[in-house]
Amino acid sequence: MKIIAKTFYILTCAIATFYMVVSFIPNIIISPYSRLFLLCSACLTVYLGGMFHTKGMELEKKVDIMKRVFSVIFLFYLILITTLVLFDAYFGRVGHMGLWQWNKELLSAYVSNSMNLIPFATVGEYVMAMINGTMNAEIIFINLAGNLFAFSPLGFFLPLLFKKQKHLGIFIGTTTVIVCSVEIMQFVTLVGSCDIDDLILNVLGAVCAYGILHIPLIKNVIRKITFLEY
Repeated sequence: MKIIAKTFYILTCAIATFYMVVSFIPNIIISPYSRLFLLCSACLTVYLGGMFHTKGMELEKKVDIMKRVFSVIFLFYLILITTLVLFDAYFGRVGHMGLWQWNKELLSAYVSNSMNLIPFATVGEYVMAMINGTMNAEIIFINLAGNLFAFSPLGFFLPLLFKKQKHLGIFIGTTTVIVCSVEIMQFVTLVGSCDIDDLILNVLGAVCAYGILHIPLIKNVIRKITFLEY
């Protein structure tokens, strides 16, 4: 069993290394779906490695190993979010560290075109565009649903890996800080958009996931597949 586990671990390292290499080669552009597929594959292989690794072990040892496994999976999720938000050439986000290139014109253009501090202004624009038919409905759905789902995995990982995050208030505070940090990084690097509506939707999506995953039946399923107390 340990040989099989090591094989899955090696495969995980290979996939993760490949992902990082192709992410930072300028001439290679991979779609978000390809990124998702690669890191989901890495998550699956490290999970299977953990399951084979813990075969026949006592529960206490299983819990320790699986916590490490899900910590690695959480790291992969953070890598995915970071590369999508700051370094994804598919969306024209090259992570050029705009802080070092700031000038009056560049900053003014970003603030005018890619920054919004008015709650629900961007959401309202999407709704009006959908009603008036001035924007493709698929684009609207991808933007709104994408922001709702982008940080929803935090509703799974934070309470699973950190005991204090089981408290809803602490979870909301931590999630807000994480999302704010991402928005600030977008502003600093002048990529993507720095939008308070993104913050609202990101946190709302994470809180919804937190609530759903705390349903007793779902909590029992999580316990069975992770060996961890959710």
